[in-house]
Amino acid sequence: MTNREEPLTEQWTMRITKTMKNRLSQVDEPREFCRQAIQKALDELEQINKQDS
Repeated sequence: MTNREEPLTEQWTMRITKTMKNRLSQVDEPREFCRQAIQKALDELEQINKQDS
């Protein structure tokens, strides 16, 4: 059980470069790292969209 605001119920697959895969394999928790990176990018995009409104 994790301490999340929203449960992880969905799956999504994407392609990445070999270099990205190699770098991710060096991260302690690559799946969590990717989730956090995606969330950060989505939050930044939301802020940009709010500024444009």
